[in-house]
Amino acid sequence: MSDLCGKDGPRVAGEPPVKKKVVSLKGVAGAKKALLKWAKKAAARRVSTAGVEVQDFGKSWRDGIAFNALIHSVKPELVDMAEIKQKSNLERLEHAFTTAEEKLGIPRILEPQDVDVSKPDEKSIMTYVAQFLQAYPDTGEETPQEPSQVELHIREENEEYQALMTWISRAEIRLKDFSASIPGIGRGDEFQAAGGRLKQEEVEHFQAFKQDLANKAKTYIWIQQQYEAKLLLMLTEDNITEMITR
Repeated sequence: MSDLCGKDGPRVAGEPPVKKKVVSLKGVAGAKKALLKWAKKAAARRVSTAGVEVQDFGKSWRDGIAFNALIHSVKPELVDMAEIKQKSNLERLEHAFTTAEEKLGIPRILEPQDVDVSKPDEKSIMTYVAQFLQAYPDTGEETPQEPSQVELHIREENEEYQALMTWISRAEIRLKDFSASIPGIGRGDEFQAAGGRLKQEEVEHFQAFKQDLANKAKTYIWIQQQYEAKLLLMLTEDNITEMITR
């Protein structure tokens, strides 16, 4: 996608680059706050708030108690909170990640040794906690609610990414077809000179493709900006790498 879009948007031979669109991140920041609020409620849903202090997506999760409290809020029988508090940080974290994966279907994207550090990676913890929200959205509420801001953001994030990756796969095939049928497509001057000899249908198809590329570039930039600002909730570094290197 980076070859198609470049740093500042889609680039087609013979045309200037599209001006980079500035995307507001206010809504994303709000989603982060909403996720934290949900996590606080979920972690304290069935246990005393004493010893379960969820104030951020960093050090609050280091000792593993909050992760286990989150699991307990979904299925109390999976975690004995009194017993878990007697274990070490690494033991609590291992118990949480293993139990969540085997019993709740939450993919294990964290390792104990990566969380039990002075400054745990907030983005990784956010992504992990967001998986609980996506799988068990009512955990932090007494009664089922309408989709929250953070749920809607997660849904949008996933849908935009999947749609973009699907389009990229199709675009790669279309570009090969264009290269074979339109001489000089990669060199602006030759393409312009060949324009008069092309079938009108071919020209129209290519122009439509360029417009589609410009629209998809906005999605590409939107995702890239959120990643750089560390505001993505579900997409991982591997997802972004795949997007950029396509």
